[in-house]
Amino acid sequence: MEMQELKPLNPQDFRKKIKTTKSQEKVDFEVFFQQQIINSSNFAVGPFYWFIPDNSVPNTVAASASFELLTPHSVSELLDKSTDPNFFSNNILEEDRQYVLAAIEIAMKTSDEYYAAQKAIPKFNIYCRMPNKYWKFVWRLIQFPAIYFNEIGQAEGVFVMVTDLSHLPYINKPMMTIIDNDNKVNQYFSVSVETQFLKPLKLPKITIREQQLIKLIVKGYNNPLISKELKISINTVQNHKRNLREKTNTKTSAELIAYVMQHNLV
Repeated sequence: MEMQELKPLNPQDFRKKIKTTKSQEKVDFEVFFQQQIINSSNFAVGPFYWFIPDNSVPNTVAASASFELLTPHSVSELLDKSTDPNFFSNNILEEDRQYVLAAIEIAMKTSDEYYAAQKAIPKFNIYCRMPNKYWKFVWRLIQFPAIYFNEIGQAEGVFVMVTDLSHLPYINKPMMTIIDNDNKVNQYFSVSVETQFLKPLKLPKITIREQQLIKLIVKGYNNPLISKELKISINTVQNHKRNLREKTNTKTSAELIAYVMQHNLV
């Protein structure tokens, strides 16, 4: 993955850059992403909502009922106003806004490139401040667990998850990470407003199993619950935790969570 510069992107240019060609076959994206919708609660590390934009229009075609609990808008308002290029951007804190749009554009472009090369799509984590139900801006995590590619390999339909991170006081700046596990080895890339460049992160090698464990720790699972969820013994859970603390030079689960959130490894 090449180093890329994060250039501020206004809402109008953002819409132009992510717009795709319409598929020849009519696709019901809510049906296409049904499995991701069903599994979404297992994927999130906090309260969340999902929505599905159709980039060929572009507009939003579906959203979860929890959208109304975690944002100041109704689902019907989202569906009606999503064709307005400012609607989504206005729900990102102004000082984060143009960099977040640039990060999403990089994510969509990178997904298209990986799809064309028949590689596994990387995982994208974008952190920014968005409003809760009362228009108080809180930290949120934007992810794209699944993408529908049209006939010419463009990301036309996207399953977007937005997770509330206000219960985790460890994030303090807008940032995106990309986790590339194309070769079964996790490679981490990061971009921040300060550096404005997507660049490799030198982090300890964390296995797929350890990643699964981290997600459950962040969710607040104790050892017995982790053991049950991952179908491993409690001794194995403790061994994984010890290995993670050694790799991250942390002493407690709280310090481990802080390390994970500070380096955006969720």
